[in-house]
Amino acid sequence: MTRLALGILFCFASLSASAQVPQSALCAPHEKVVEDFKKLHGEYVIVRGLVNQLQMFELLWNSKTKTWTAIVTTPRGQACLVGTGTALNLLPIQSSDPA
Repeated sequence: MTRLALGILFCFASLSASAQVPQSALCAPHEKVVEDFKKLHGEYVIVRGLVNQLQMFELLWNSKTKTWTAIVTTPRGQACLVGTGTALNLLPIQSSDPA
């Protein structure tokens, strides 16, 4: 996992850690959302993590177009769009081991 992906994961996790998914958010069953973004935008899940041990955060990315989408999935399996963007580049993994 790269530092950039981890940074994005922690950023979104921090933003949504204290808040529920907004009722106005675009939501659909998780499997449908992931499949639709794969078919329509060529984006695949590259990062997955838990928010408050209840919700799952995922970052989808297209390595050719550099577009990305962030979703949060509720315990009931509804995936909700929390962000999209462009120009996402993954950085090389940096070792945190001082040796």
